[in-house]
Amino acid sequence: MQTEIIKVKGQPDEIFKIGFTHRGPIVSSKIVGGAAVLFGGAVPELNGEQKFSFGWGLGQVGDDNFNMLRYFIKNKDKTLLDLPTFLKDTGNFVGVGMNLALADVAGNIAYAELSPVPKRKNQTPFIGSRVLDGTTTEFDWAGWVAAIDLPYSVNPEKGYIVTANNRQTPDNAMHDYGAGQMSTGRAQRIDEAIRHLIDSGKKLTLKDVGDI
Repeated sequence: MQTEIIKVKGQPDEIFKIGFTHRGPIVSSKIVGGAAVLFGGAVPELNGEQKFSFGWGLGQVGDDNFNMLRYFIKNKDKTLLDLPTFLKDTGNFVGVGMNLALADVAGNIAYAELSPVPKRKNQTPFIGSRVLDGTTTEFDWAGWVAAIDLPYSVNPEKGYIVTANNRQTPDNAMHDYGAGQMSTGRAQRIDEAIRHLIDSGKKLTLKDVGDI
């Protein structure tokens, strides 16, 4: 149990006692219900208050978010063709999840999804999107997916990259990352607009990108 004290100007302190398991903090179904906007505007109503042990990859201690920037600043002879080497040397990524669309002065483009993604004992597809039985260790995490095994692409054959919070991997991907993501309408429309301009023979400009 951990006590958190929140100072409120002109009012008594707000004191919260937070329980923990080896997975993370214990949260009430009332708190989950308050986050309905994250689940399409509604969450199921439960019969009475329920408690959940909340495991979240982004809750890990550490910050690798600027390591890629440091890597390419320090190694000025490197280009995005060296992105796989950087990812391999990174090991396990710790930090805030990022969708990175990248370009360099050598004309290379790349995409990288960097986020702490757990390996799971139970490898049932998309199991990370479910509420699981916390009374057993069957669904516990068993380490972290290495950065080199997270989704990335360098100079894709189609010649462009679209990222708009959309799923970047097929359903039969090796690891269970982005299980709750889908091909968003925004991503589909952006891809459609770019393909239309390419098919028309037009060379895209910065203004075209802004218009899209």
